[in-house]
Amino acid sequence: MKQAKRFLLSVLTLLLCTIMYAQQEITGTVTDAMGPVIGATAKDGMTVTMQEDALSLNEVVVTGYTTQRKADLTGAVSVVSVSELQKQNENNPMKALQGRVPGMNISADGNLAGAATVRIRGIGTLNDNDPLYIIDGVPTKAGMHELNGNDIESIQVLKDAASASIYGSRAANGVIIITTKKGKDGKVVIGENFSVNRTKGTDAPGGILENALEFNPNFPIYAENGEFAQALGAYSERENPLSLIYNNKDNEYTQWRMFGDAHVSITPFKNFTVRSTLGMDYSQKQQRFFTYPIANGKMKRTDTAAESKQEHWMRWMWNAIATYNLEIGQHRADAMIGMEVNRQDYNWNSAKRYELSILNTDYMWPSAGTGKQLAEGSGEGFSLVSFFGKANYTYADRYMASLTIRRDGSSRFGSNNQYGTFPSVSVGWRITQENFMRKTSSWLDDLKLRYSWGQTGNQEISNTARYTLYRAVVSTGLWESGAAGSTYDITGSNGGYILDNGYVRSQRGNDDIKWETTTQHNIGLDFALLRNELYGSFDWFHKKTSDILLFMDGIASMGEGASQWINAGEVKNTGWEFSLGYRHKLANGLSWDINGNISRYTNEITRLPETVAANGRFGGNGVKSVIGHPMFAQVGYVADGIFKSQEEIDNHATQEGAGLGRIRWKDLNGDGKITEADQDWIYDPTPDFTWGLNIYLQYKDFDFTMFWQGVQGVDVDCRGFKSQTDFWANSNINVPYLNKGVRTLDAWSPANPGSDIPALTTADRNNEGRVSSYYIENGSFAKLRTIQLGYNLPKTFTDKLRLDRLRLYLSAQNLLTIKSGKFSGVDPENPGFNYPIPLNLTFGLNVSF
Repeated sequence: MKQAKRFLLSVLTLLLCTIMYAQQEITGTVTDAMGPVIGATAKDGMTVTMQEDALSLNEVVVTGYTTQRKADLTGAVSVVSVSELQKQNENNPMKALQGRVPGMNISADGNLAGAATVRIRGIGTLNDNDPLYIIDGVPTKAGMHELNGNDIESIQVLKDAASASIYGSRAANGVIIITTKKGKDGKVVIGENFSVNRTKGTDAPGGILENALEFNPNFPIYAENGEFAQALGAYSERENPLSLIYNNKDNEYTQWRMFGDAHVSITPFKNFTVRSTLGMDYSQKQQRFFTYPIANGKMKRTDTAAESKQEHWMRWMWNAIATYNLEIGQHRADAMIGMEVNRQDYNWNSAKRYELSILNTDYMWPSAGTGKQLAEGSGEGFSLVSFFGKANYTYADRYMASLTIRRDGSSRFGSNNQYGTFPSVSVGWRITQENFMRKTSSWLDDLKLRYSWGQTGNQEISNTARYTLYRAVVSTGLWESGAAGSTYDITGSNGGYILDNGYVRSQRGNDDIKWETTTQHNIGLDFALLRNELYGSFDWFHKKTSDILLFMDGIASMGEGASQWINAGEVKNTGWEFSLGYRHKLANGLSWDINGNISRYTNEITRLPETVAANGRFGGNGVKSVIGHPMFAQVGYVADGIFKSQEEIDNHATQEGAGLGRIRWKDLNGDGKITEADQDWIYDPTPDFTWGLNIYLQYKDFDFTMFWQGVQGVDVDCRGFKSQTDFWANSNINVPYLNKGVRTLDAWSPANPGSDIPALTTADRNNEGRVSSYYIENGSFAKLRTIQLGYNLPKTFTDKLRLDRLRLYLSAQNLLTIKSGKFSGVDPENPGFNYPIPLNLTFGLNVSF
């Protein structure tokens, strides 16, 4: 990371020198039509005045069924600059948020599907940690990559419980509110609150990149007969990667998504409004899968088959909300009450048949097959009903308070605990409005202190979690029906006999499961000074999740299918977020806005059932419990270099498999032998901090943007990848005829005694495939996510074309990655066999009418 720090320091130094040079002979303040031009030279006859930039104070943001002035906010809410997001040509708008919102971590690879993982203020549950998305008032948790970033008007991220609790039922992981563009007077422009999206594509075959990298490069792609070549002799049995892609290309899907809402609003008397909204999010996906024969080499398949699959998602909501606004003198208040009903359903069906005579996709439908066949399908859903209220109060733009309460009922819980109540309270104090602060008004424009406390709920479990479930088993020799062990007739008519056909219990019911609850404290400070040129915020939070919902595996003595959903466990996240920006405009037309953010959090599992803590499902292992450590932290052996002499072997603790060139394990307990007791914590998935830096410069018709994002001090588990770059064979990859990474060429040997890469061997007697620190590396990185140069054609030119704006730009995404010198892979953000994150170069044209 030293290279990253030096590079960033150089950039900032260059910018600072430019700014200082430009300001050398500029003094005073000039007001023009665009507001104050800071730093302009006062000339004869020119009036120099000072005025407050109240734009940011009066900015309105969407916070939960209603809007609020940004100055009145008492919760932790981040407002995202949509114009900056649109400079990144991402197929998922969430990926463009990487590094832009403090406290929000986003991870993704280069997969064309555009999927991304979003985490707000750490990992708070052992189940689904995805935030709730509210798009034009309609809640959803799916398919953000299907949303066109150019259709987005605004994005707000609700991070603390006070701001998110109004959506209490699913807000434990944070809320992202997205408002799409609406029609405007005199403009040609999401129809109003309705969008139709059609996506067409092909899912990548599983493990394709790993397969391609492992395929022996000496082996030909095509055989002499022109068909794809396959492995022969001692080579591993796997399909030619190009053949795999070719045979997968026809497995195309088409997905339609309709999203929107209809609403009606009436105002029976002044300041009182009643609004009712009906929203819908419907998706339909159709896909076919084709099985083609493979007849070359060892990888043979004679089957042909066609499968047709249909999937349907239906999410709808209805709410009714009454709001009342009151303003008397310096008192300003509003109140809201409402109710909402949500329903979500999913069903799918599939038909598959073998033995097709013609291998043409126009012909290959299940009805054309003559062989064995299979029909499958299922469906599920859940309902939510919610009652909520909220009240906001502000006095003299100085003292602010907000109270929220929400009660939710979910069909996923039993009758004993179907409902949960989630309250929150927050207060704010604009210190700069106090009389004793007036002396600082010349340089301190705004200073607001915030505190909030609140609770949010989580019900992200199986739709059938409260039921005892039985699975039908058919073992009569039908295709793909295999026996499942002992079964019994659920009717009891053949009790005492072990049957071929019957039912197996797969889950025990639990009517006592209840809502998972997250309680969060937040202390925040917002500030602006030097005529609002320097601005920023700081937040500290403490977030604790209790009654965590998890699927508890049953022990054998409890009988078949003894597993059940229960409430057990606690997770704690504590952290802080800081953002700072500086904007300025000179009389010569040069302006800039440089802003950055940095955030840090710690994660700790504070309680789990002993059996869950011991099985390593959420971290740790049978030797050490994950309680008291971050979720998914790993325990393993500590690698201490490699044996490079017989003397080192003789003086080391007894280690089975020790030898020249073999990894040396640390004897942590000092008992003179390497055993399971010599394991320790080797992997922590939480970074020391994450950061983002955005630099925007504008001079007359030119504009320049550079955005950096980085992660510091994070462990990366490279076991899957490194086992194929550093070893000829180990217990993970015990196939010596696969292609290997070039690092194996630098393995230790008597002729290469300085290497720290283990000696090559065809037998892993030292068990070097075990979980160990050898595979854990420093995953810190700094990435130049976006760099863009734009030019707006002069107004005189666009007026002739009857255009409002015509802008040309050249941009690049993911142009540069600076990583730790100790990282042996290619990309620490994407260390495994996932799709590489691509470098994108774009020349674009923006036209506004």
